[in-house]
Amino acid sequence: LYEPDSQLLIHGKCAKKEIYEKLKNLQDRHVICKISEKPLPYENIIETMKLADAILMPYEINKSYEKRIPTKFYEAMALNRWIIVSDNSFWQKFFIKMNYLKVFFLDFDSLDIALDLYELSEVISQYS
Repeated sequence: LYEPDSQLLIHGKCAKKEIYEKLKNLQDRHVICKISEKPLPYENIIETMKLADAILMPYEINKSYEKRIPTKFYEAMALNRWIIVSDNSFWQKFFIKMNYLKVFFLDFDSLDIALDLYELSEVISQYS
């Protein structure tokens, strides 16, 4: 039986009650949730980002958000972290313009996400 030594730390505000409850019940030794229904202090989020090898940002893409650049992108780039983000052509152009190559785009609605994440973990382990 293969036991990965990696962990997924979910840290931040979760505004949707249904998702919040699911995440709280999901925890085990590989999944740790430090979530709140209220915003967490900015410093706590940045400290967590500093500990990460990669930062997962599964933003929902909607019309009001698709052409905006989340502040977390700049923070992750400043920390020189791998970024795993929702597939969005506007964001792809942003990272190309910024010449930031440590980014991986995923369709979080895809059934192949597990394979994509496995392949990404192999890439990250080679360059970390």
